[in-house]
Amino acid sequence: MKGFAFPRRFKSADSLLATLSRNNRELLAFLNNFVIRFDSDGSTVTLPGDLSVAGGLTVIGDITTEGWTAPSLLNSWVNFGSGHRDAGYKKTADGTVHVKGMVKDGSPVTGVIFTLPVGYRPSEKILFSQYGALGLIRLDVEANGNLSFVAGGSASFSSLDCSFQV
Repeated sequence: MKGFAFPRRFKSADSLLATLSRNNRELLAFLNNFVIRFDSDGSTVTLPGDLSVAGGLTVIGDITTEGWTAPSLLNSWVNFGSGHRDAGYKKTADGTVHVKGMVKDGSPVTGVIFTLPVGYRPSEKILFSQYGALGLIRLDVEANGNLSFVAGGSASFSSLDCSFQV
């Protein structure tokens, strides 16, 4: 890179800011080639890996997260419909898996509803209390990814809403 040597160490935040303002174009070119990708108008920054921040972080604009994935429902389970949320799952940047939706008509009632893919599974079984047509029910999320009603479920309808860390 011509005319700019990326400083290895800064003695203070002021020395970092002074370097950035003096060498902004060269720094952006350096980062664009080696660490961070900027789109053509500078409005989007893509990091190639994890981001660690020591201290505060202010975000202006949106942070993009993955959308909901519709699972393949098993054992005759179907989405409840009628304006209720369809079954789905997603994982946020902090490693929290969210499951949503309402299902019905499963057989057996205490069977597997769907299986979460690798990367979305807890390290050990987690039990949740949910509501269904018959009142309180137990929903298990197992380390193998199976999401199942274990007790109290009803083929009439049962909620899937839960969240956990992976």
